[in-house]
Amino acid sequence: MKSRERVWAWLVVLAMSSLAMAQPRYRSPYDVAVSPDGGLLCVSDRTAQCVAFFETATGKNVAEVALQGEPSGLALSPDGKTLYVAENGAGTVAAVDVPGRKGAGRIPVARYPLGLALAPNS
Repeated sequence: MKSRERVWAWLVVLAMSSLAMAQPRYRSPYDVAVSPDGGLLCVSDRTAQCVAFFETATGKNVAEVALQGEPSGLALSPDGKTLYVAENGAGTVAAVDVPGRKGAGRIPVARYPLGLALAPNS
C-alpha cells in the first residue's frame, strides 16, 4: 500500500469512527473516492444505506445522501461533479450530484453490482 493510500485509509477509519460516535448506529464503509482537488472524501456505507461526504482538511461529515440497496463500489467522474454508486441488491447504479449533495438518477444494471470503474472519453 502506497503512503498516500495509507493516509486515505486512515482518514476513512477516523471519519467513520467519529461519525459512529456522533450518530449511534452501526456503520460499514465499503469503498472510498476522493475528489480531483483532494478536498472531499466520499464513502459508501452499506449498513446506513448512504454515501457520506467528508472534508479531508477537517474530517468533518458535511453531508449524507440516502441510497437504495447496499451502497458499494464508487466511481467519481473526472471533473468531480458526479459520483456513481453501485446499489447492491437494488440492481441499479445511482448518480449523485456531488456539488448539490443529492441524487441525480439511476441506471438499471444487474441485481448485485459491487465495483465500478469509469473509462476515459476518447
